Amino acid sequence: GLGYRLTPTGADYIYRVDDLISLSGDRYKSQRAACNRFEREHDTTACDPYRAEDRDACLAMHGLWRAQKESCDLNEWERLLLNDSSVAHNAVLNEHQSMGLLGVTVKIAGTVRAYTFGMWLKPDVFCIVLEVADRTVSGLAQYVFRECCRVVKEQGARFINTMDDCQLPRLANSKRLYHPVATRPNFTLT
Repeated sequence: GLGYRLTPTGADYIYRVDDLISLSGDRYKSQRAACNRFEREHDTTACDPYRAEDRDACLAMHGLWRAQKESCDLNEWERLLLNDSSVAHNAVLNEHQSMGLLGVTVKIAGTVRAYTFGMWLKPDVFCIVLEVADRTVSGLAQYVFRECCRVVKEQGARFINTMDDCQLPRLANSKRLYHPVATRPNFTLT
């Protein structure tokens, strides 16, 4: 009636932070095994808050991650999103404080091999907006996700929002494997 149009654009995935930290039970068996393998194989690991001096190492990690993704069989939509990610990651790594973002890095033998950033949506809901992990390191993606959840739980998070799946089947499957407790629809208003 007012001339606006609402278009569905996917749904955000919502999880209980305690589930993502404990990874208890059969439903989290593969994620738990991946984290355990990572910890077993990498005893010189540090998970730390992102600092400005990590910027260049994180940009290099993003470049490696992007090359790893490009070597996969990507469709046109996936390539477009990957190209857009460079702008977003660069902005986040440079302006995280002014954007109100919290970042975590994982270093193996002193080298950044993964990072993630997010923001508070509510005092008890933390939203992860981006994550990069070296795809050649088994269990690293699961590890950085779990460790970020630990960090924000200590600051009051009860729920984690991982945003939508960008209509990417592999990403949707990955998000479903963590057993969301809810999904929240998103819309574009024009």
